Amino acid sequence: MKNKSKPNESRDCSILYGVELANEFLIANDLTTIIRGHEVFLEGYKTYAWNGCKQPPPVITVFSAPNYCGTCGNKGAVAWI
Repeated sequence: MKNKSKPNESRDCSILYGVELANEFLIANDLTTIIRGHEVFLEGYKTYAWNGCKQPPPVITVFSAPNYCGTCGNKGAVAWI
């Protein structure tokens, strides 16, 4: 059985995971989407269409701090549910 996650060595405090583990978590917990934060994206958010573009994204990242630390030039975003 292959390892479905691995330590995030650049942060030393989290794990990296992909579509297989995300889908298992969603099914086991009867959920549609994981909304996560604290990763900078220029548009302020990112959706992951791992299950195809006609399915809800299994993971959405939202980052609310525009121009993070005054250096990133990113937009901020919020999730409206």
